[in-house]
Amino acid sequence: MVNLELPAVNILSKMDLLGTQARKQLDDFLHPNTRDLTSSSMSHQSFNEKYQALTESLGKVLDDYSLVKYFPLDITDEDNISDLFMMIDNTIQFGEDADVKIAPDNDDEPPDNDGE
Repeated sequence: MVNLELPAVNILSKMDLLGTQARKQLDDFLHPNTRDLTSSSMSHQSFNEKYQALTESLGKVLDDYSLVKYFPLDITDEDNISDLFMMIDNTIQFGEDADVKIAPDNDDEPPDNDGE
């Protein structure tokens, strides 16, 4: 994803069907902490010694480029849907190349005098 510069949005649908307890459990999944992920590999000492630098590098890439992002979609909440559209627009950088449009303000323009 980094080399090809492809944006990705991971959408978790059917969040409206979950109860409040399940939503609280999903919070760690929705906002992963890579430090916790890399330190959880400490339990496997032989694996850890061999791949510690690789694990830390992958965690740093995930943090630097924000590659792992999830959006919980609740179709019953209209604000949630508009937040999803805004997240997609930001991810694909929609409208960044568009020219700034300035609305004409007729009060600031001097009147046309044709010399009469």
